[in-house]
Amino acid sequence: MEQLQIWEKNLETKKQIRKENLRRRELLSKEEWERRSELLMAFLLEQPIYQESQTIYCYVSYHGEVDTWRFIMYSLKKGKRIAVPKVRGNEMKFYYIQDVRELKEGYRGIFEPPETNVEATEENALLLMPVVAFDRKKHRLGYGGGFYDRYLEKHPNHFKIGIGFSFQERKHIPVEKHDINLDKIWTDEGEIL
Repeated sequence: MEQLQIWEKNLETKKQIRKENLRRRELLSKEEWERRSELLMAFLLEQPIYQESQTIYCYVSYHGEVDTWRFIMYSLKKGKRIAVPKVRGNEMKFYYIQDVRELKEGYRGIFEPPETNVEATEENALLLMPVVAFDRKKHRLGYGGGFYDRYLEKHPNHFKIGIGFSFQERKHIPVEKHDINLDKIWTDEGEIL
């Protein structure tokens, strides 16, 4: 019974944090969103892990997330293999793309690759994940669907970097046993240590 109460309290706390942080993100002006996204992506491009990675699994930004569209286009031009996620039911898989024009609106309005593209099968790629909130213990709060947690349970060897704005940091994110920590968190103000 006590375990159930803790789980319910964590669920309610996660909902509240999610609601507050999504609201903060919505309040950004287009100019501020672009400025912060550019700062973060410039930081990312300078990092040795990015420069050395041949294959990158990257989310396709939507609804005020840190912009990844230009990052994906730039990385493709640099000859990197880029794979982006596609949701099917409760599962998420990554598929390679050659061009962002292949992407079409899919799950909840998020742009996704066609299933006719080649499925990405690397087990140790650089994986860039969106965050709704995070803390300094590298806990990540997403949208609540559990897609990344389920994916990473099956593919645990990717190097996981959470991408978010600095104001999305919280003192504490409640975690459940199925929640998977990030390896790094990068923001418009640099790496969260």
